[in-house]
Amino acid sequence: AALAGIKAGDKIVAVDGNYYDSWMDIVTAVNDSEGSEISITVKRGREELTFRLSPVYSEETGRYMCGFTGSIAHSFTAAMKSAADMCRSYFSSFKEFIVRLVTGRASGDEVVGVVGIVSAVGQSAQYGILNVVIFMAIISLNLGIVNLMPFPALDGGRILSTLIRVITRGRFTANMEKYLNAGGFVILMALMIFLIFKDTINLLK
Repeated sequence: AALAGIKAGDKIVAVDGNYYDSWMDIVTAVNDSEGSEISITVKRGREELTFRLSPVYSEETGRYMCGFTGSIAHSFTAAMKSAADMCRSYFSSFKEFIVRLVTGRASGDEVVGVVGIVSAVGQSAQYGILNVVIFMAIISLNLGIVNLMPFPALDGGRILSTLIRVITRGRFTANMEKYLNAGGFVILMALMIFLIFKDTINLLK
C-alpha cells in the first residue's frame, strides 16, 4: 500500500470502484482478488484518489493483504449508534430467517450447532480479535432471541405457560406444563445432536 502511494490517515472508501462503509467488506474484497491487481480509492482531505496495487498472500493470516490496517475512533456516541444499528440489522435478518424457516424456504446450512460455531469463530479470528468480539456479541443476541421464543423448555415457553395458567385459571396444571417442557427438551436435545453430526460432516468435507 505504501509503495502504491497510500498514506497513513487515508480513508479507504472503495475497492475496484465498489464503495464500502464496512471494514470487513473491504478486507473481503481485497482477499477475493486472489492477488490480481485491484484499485483502491481513498479519501484524503477533500480529495478522492485511486491507486492500483496487487495484494500479497500472507501465510500468517491465510488471506491476501495490501499492507494497511484500520484505525479505531473512540467515541461513546458513535459506539452506541453503531451498536443500535447492528442490533436493528441483526433483528431484521433473524425475523426474515424465522419466516423462511416457518414457510420451509430456509436452508439447513443456515443453522449450525456448537461445532459450527467454533469453526465460525476460528474463521472470524483470521480478521482480528475485534471481529471475534462482534461475532460473540451476535451469538449472545441469537441465544437471547431464541430463548424468548414461545417453545416448551425455553424461557419464552415458560412465560407462555404462565400466561396460559392465569388465563385458564388453573385448568392448565403444573403437571401438564412439566410434561410439555419435557417434550420440548427432548426435541431440543435431538436438534442439538443432529446439528453436531451435520456440522462435523461438513467440517470433514
